[in-house]
Amino acid sequence: MRSVLVLTVLAAVALPASLAAQRTGVIAGVIVDETGKPVPDAEIVASADSARATSDSAGKFIIRNLEAGQYNVRVRRIGFMPTRTTADIGHGGRADLHIELKNRPAILDSVYIVANGKCPDRSFTGFLCRKQSGKGFYLTDDDIFDKNAREIGDIFREVPGFRVELRPSSWGPMLPVPLATKGSRCLNALVNGRPPSPTNQMPHYADQMVGVEIYATAAEVPPEYQQYTWGHQGRQSQVYGDHGAPTDHCALVVYWTILS
Repeated sequence: MRSVLVLTVLAAVALPASLAAQRTGVIAGVIVDETGKPVPDAEIVASADSARATSDSAGKFIIRNLEAGQYNVRVRRIGFMPTRTTADIGHGGRADLHIELKNRPAILDSVYIVANGKCPDRSFTGFLCRKQSGKGFYLTDDDIFDKNAREIGDIFREVPGFRVELRPSSWGPMLPVPLATKGSRCLNALVNGRPPSPTNQMPHYADQMVGVEIYATAAEVPPEYQQYTWGHQGRQSQVYGDHGAPTDHCALVVYWTILS
């Protein structure tokens, strides 16, 4: 009986030691701006919120005690655009990263609405205008960062009026796709206030965006975008998921990839 007890205790001690031995990976690197100058006090997150670090005065950071695998590394700092990269570490391995943050252009606090009551439809100031007083669901790049969104569909998780399903895509075998659950259950998309085109392409990754406007029903869509709520045979941009009838009014998402 005593020998069994001793073996049990030894196993209990050995198990944490074994697990600890597996968490020896390291992600380290330096954060710089567009001129190569170190960026201090940047927040670095590796996949899980518990795996994080802050860059020092030389822009350097290190995250220890990681298991082997691939990590999505997200970085943000006030005054810069958030960015994302990946790091792949083996058992006991180390990944060294050199990450450049792009300066965030200054945006005026004041937002002016034109005489007809519409916010600008093709500039980012329109996003700020509608965010102050409009219906809908608005996400800034910081909000997207906090959601740990990687693909476009990840942005819609926990957004009222939508569900996310894994479906085949031209970008990959199975990717998260947003599906509207209200009204006609169709969803149209605009990029920078205009329909997608070869010169105005749909973003692929969540970190390509500086803001997103999501309207769960056509009734929530502001006047400047009402023309884009028609179903797949009407005037539309791009439809996700279930296609509405020609007379249906769809939900709408507006992706902003530029500050202008």
